[in-house]
Amino acid sequence: MAGLMDSEAHFSARAADYGVPAEFMRNLARNGITTLGHLAFAVFRPGAEFEEAAFDRCVTEANGGVALAMGPAAAIRRLHFEAEIVITSSVRSSVESTDAVPKPVPIAEKNARMDQIRARLQGLNIHGAGEPSHTLLDECCAQFESRTLRYIEPAKCTSRENEISAGKSDKKLRLDAGSLTVKESKTVPDEAISTTFHLSMCLRRRGLAYEFSNLISFRAHELYVERLMKHLTSEAPIGFQSTTLAQVMRADREVFSYLAHNVADIRPGANLVRPLDAALEDALRDYNTAFHLVPLPKHVAKEDTTFGPKKTFPEHSSGSGPYQKGKGKHKGGKNKSSGSNAAPKGYAGCVGRDAKNRPICFDFNLGSCTKAPVGGSCPKGRHVCFKGGCFKTHAYKDAHQSEMPAANE
Repeated sequence: MAGLMDSEAHFSARAADYGVPAEFMRNLARNGITTLGHLAFAVFRPGAEFEEAAFDRCVTEANGGVALAMGPAAAIRRLHFEAEIVITSSVRSSVESTDAVPKPVPIAEKNARMDQIRARLQGLNIHGAGEPSHTLLDECCAQFESRTLRYIEPAKCTSRENEISAGKSDKKLRLDAGSLTVKESKTVPDEAISTTFHLSMCLRRRGLAYEFSNLISFRAHELYVERLMKHLTSEAPIGFQSTTLAQVMRADREVFSYLAHNVADIRPGANLVRPLDAALEDALRDYNTAFHLVPLPKHVAKEDTTFGPKKTFPEHSSGSGPYQKGKGKHKGGKNKSSGSNAAPKGYAGCVGRDAKNRPICFDFNLGSCTKAPVGGSCPKGRHVCFKGGCFKTHAYKDAHQSEMPAANE
């Protein structure tokens, strides 16, 4: 991805700011000088002694043999001076810098590339909430420069609208190359991904950002997202629940883990084919990815997350014997523990629900129940100890035999 020294859009914008004639810029382009990096080496290498006569001859030759006036000549000198400074600082930064923050792409380059994308993808709203944030674009471009693919979580696929309205800037002191400097970092709040619509918008912005950085085409990314999100609408077999958003996001992470391990060079080759496009299809068919998308079985006993006393087990609410529901030994039914159902009469310190308010099977604790294994759940509740504060995977009659009430009690 083009930085300051390799961006044609930035080169044209700076030339216009300095007042370099448009005709002279077209002459430079015909001679292959289209970036600051080209201009820095056009006459002599950066850092060498500046020769006025040699530079003037080069400028006159580029202008078709006609000498420039004093003003345009000064403007091209200023542009050349900036080109030398930019390329020198860029090389030094690439050698010395250890900062993990992605380098920002020039704003002129961002605008030019986004305009090209909008022209190619007409009919798609790439403005406001549909436009990727500059932070997201810089991250994808940094992956292109470093040739290292990193997973971008959907919540981090922020919009330009969110970046403008809710983004914050922080200034911090940093020790860089032996000098203390103040650097500004920008943070953008994470996007909401609680619904299918929000998740789809985040993934679409990620596809646009990878198209911007020339790593993954928008078409290939959209086809991948469509196939991934289709699992949310697929009908699950009897006894199983449909694929959830959490499963889709785990599968998405696994896909990028596959790409990082199986694509040696993520940049397009000499034939301009992007290797990640084809690898996306293979990653989605990989077993590790498909494993996360398989419908999960429904729980036998649905977990109750509401609070307050409830009549979960009608068979325990009336009649005689150890399962008779009553107020217990204390007045007003104070034998209950922390909002749970009453335990069988005579079993002091025992409760009918665990710490998460889930029902416990009394048959398992006092007799036998073969409808679920130890630690599992049957229609009457969990197979764990119903002693208050214990809730371990053993029956009360086995682990707390000494606390069992007398037979005549």
